[in-house]
Amino acid sequence: MAGAGDRAEVRRIDEPAVRIAAIRGTTHELPLDAQHNTAGAALLALRKALDLPHGFELILHKGIALGSGMAGSAASCVAALVAANALLETPLPREALYGFAMDGEAVASGGRHGDNVGPQLLGGLTLATHERVLRIPVPAGWHCALVHPHFVLETRKARAALAGDYALGEFVAQSANLSLLLAGCFRGDAALVREGLKDVLVEPRRAPLVPNFARVKQAALDHRAMGASISGGGPSVFGWFEHHAEAEAAAVAMRAAFAEAGLDSDAFVAPIDGPAAALVNDEQNNCAWTVHAMSDALRYLSTRGRAPATTLGKAIAAGLAPDGGLYVPERLPTLDPADFDPRGSLADTATTLLAPFFAGDPLAAELPVICAEALDFPVPLRALPYRDAQVLELFHGPTAAFKDVGARFLAACLRRLPRADERTLTILVATSGDTGAAVGAAFHRQPGVRVAILYPDGLVSPRQAHQLGCFGDNVRALRVAGRFDDCQRMVKAALNDAGLQHAVPLSSANSISLGRLLPQMSYYAHAALAFWRERGEPLNFIVPTGNLGNALACLWVRAMGLPLGEVRLACNANATLPEFFAGHGYAPREAVATLANAMDVGAPSNFERLRWSFGGDDAALRRALHAESVDDASIRRTIAAHAREHGEAFCPHTATAVHLLDRLCEQGDDRPWAVVATAHPAKFEQVVEPLVGHAVDVPPALAAMLQRSASAEPLAADDGALKHWLR
Repeated sequence: MAGAGDRAEVRRIDEPAVRIAAIRGTTHELPLDAQHNTAGAALLALRKALDLPHGFELILHKGIALGSGMAGSAASCVAALVAANALLETPLPREALYGFAMDGEAVASGGRHGDNVGPQLLGGLTLATHERVLRIPVPAGWHCALVHPHFVLETRKARAALAGDYALGEFVAQSANLSLLLAGCFRGDAALVREGLKDVLVEPRRAPLVPNFARVKQAALDHRAMGASISGGGPSVFGWFEHHAEAEAAAVAMRAAFAEAGLDSDAFVAPIDGPAAALVNDEQNNCAWTVHAMSDALRYLSTRGRAPATTLGKAIAAGLAPDGGLYVPERLPTLDPADFDPRGSLADTATTLLAPFFAGDPLAAELPVICAEALDFPVPLRALPYRDAQVLELFHGPTAAFKDVGARFLAACLRRLPRADERTLTILVATSGDTGAAVGAAFHRQPGVRVAILYPDGLVSPRQAHQLGCFGDNVRALRVAGRFDDCQRMVKAALNDAGLQHAVPLSSANSISLGRLLPQMSYYAHAALAFWRERGEPLNFIVPTGNLGNALACLWVRAMGLPLGEVRLACNANATLPEFFAGHGYAPREAVATLANAMDVGAPSNFERLRWSFGGDDAALRRALHAESVDDASIRRTIAAHAREHGEAFCPHTATAVHLLDRLCEQGDDRPWAVVATAHPAKFEQVVEPLVGHAVDVPPALAAMLQRSASAEPLAADDGALKHWLR
């Protein structure tokens, strides 16, 4: 099935050995000793059989929980084998890897069984014997619904249940059922499958080990399943269906049946004739491959690797992972420029770009509407009146800042996510200036939601402060007696407090939320594709950077294979990132106040995601990015010079990027660059207008906000103070 899966990164090494460098994801309890690990044992068998002079180093990313009945041990084994095979001078056919995969599976199961590794190698439904594996044809429209309860069924218990004698009649009946099932698949005859998809040997003995199994199975049958039973050793339960819609409806009912037993669960719906292990990407030196053992529908992992994998919808709803980490997709999909409509709008580009991230999630069907609803304002790529330079204007939304894109998209997603808890959901947001207003506008008067905006008192511009406090109704502004990093810490502490979450349902709207980060990729893709179609070369970007969400979105677009060139980070006097990229250790510190206040961040939250994106390899990260600090004096000079010489008015944040562009021009860099304009200069009139020598026109939406009354409540810079306010 497409859905949850393991990922293996394999690199060829000169040493004639197999090394497991790390195991990440849903479990860290697997052995690093290759002989006692399914993936390691499979590669050892491959090396020995082929008498290879070199060895392999691998990193495993576990996306399938152990003891789930979802073939987690086989997934690692097959992913590692397929990746290693791609590194051979003459790769073997998939079928030739079958024996090595069984060698690896034997480490976990105690015997060379092919029932799990076979379908992962070839995809779909397979017949696996001790000697060979064959793919069985299945009608394309047939789907499987698999529901995995959050319950661990120990393998030893599942095996012990099968001990004892079996009557000959049971074997005869099971053989007849298997024959009917196979005949039904080959002939595409659902009636034969309905007659044969019955387990009279194993299911009766293991059913008592799966809580509420009879009700879960009946839920599948009530929704026209051709048959249903226990997946592997359990506790997961599956059903086969002729149609996708039936499988989706059944999955909901099966989850409800598990809920009756007090168990939460995850559901996967996919074609039975699903994908095989797939190569995801290779590095430029062609010495490493990454393989996902069960691809298509993405699962989302914590950057800290101590939380279960989850779906996109659940990751968006939660905001922060249970272990305090940030959610990331288990892999970044790849796309080609030809996948996009050259005449499409920003919403069309976003729909195509984000479809792989939403695949298999209940939100997937709503994605086009979400994009159309959230991205209904322009983000023009405008040529600057000098050299080969562009400006990507992201401030034409309701609050005149780029944060409108992510906030509106997140709000549109949350409106469509079902919630079992009927209590009001509180959206927490820490802001250094622009985020809070965008979130407030996106959620203002939305039923069932209240918003708490935390901002550093006295450290945002007057117009920003007015925006934050002008909504009223379900949006409350809290002026914190501290810095942005204090606000951010307080929000994270509240989201990580299980007792508080039980009393007050919480979520986040900061850039730690995937619901904000993913849509920000859309304007980079849209601009880069338009430039590439016109000029036939990639566009390079300079991104004003504070909490790193906007820059990370740009990098992910490039990692997905779209024509986007170099990315440079423009920071203000807060030098945490520039110092790191200059070779120093990552050293978060207290933020200092600057003219570019929305970037006043000393501990960027998204650095965790950035590091994850490069596999924790700081050297590779430093090779891929460059960051520079721009002080207040340089910001002032840049704003004044460009107003005087070119008639341009930039906000202080955009001015940091323009300053870097000027330096590149002085150094003779003639590549095409785009500076990212993150906010309208009218939001910072006290800084900008004296420098440009005239009043800056205020956009109508911003002017309307400034006409409203505004207020904010004081709050101490203390975790307990926020928790007390929330209760």
